[in-house]
Amino acid sequence: MAVRTNTLDKNQQTTIVEVENRQTIQVFPNPVNDELHIQTNEIITQIELLDLNGRVLQTWHGNHRTILVQAVASGSYILRVHTPKSVVPIRIVKQ
Repeated sequence: MAVRTNTLDKNQQTTIVEVENRQTIQVFPNPVNDELHIQTNEIITQIELLDLNGRVLQTWHGNHRTILVQAVASGSYILRVHTPKSVVPIRIVKQ
């Protein structure tokens, strides 16, 4: 799995994860304030937000492309994106 970060401007970045099966998932903006956008050609079956200890804090079922994280405390988290082909962990920062 390859991860790269592209800078959109000095305050926002997008995180791009390329999985071995040529699946690409983009998450932006990262760091995030309120809305986190997920872009992929795959169907998303589930999204989980985990703390760095691996505890699931929130779960979204279905093909969500935008999730609201304004109620989440500032800090680092893992976003786990489930598709029919894989489960992709992506590190995000909540401001």
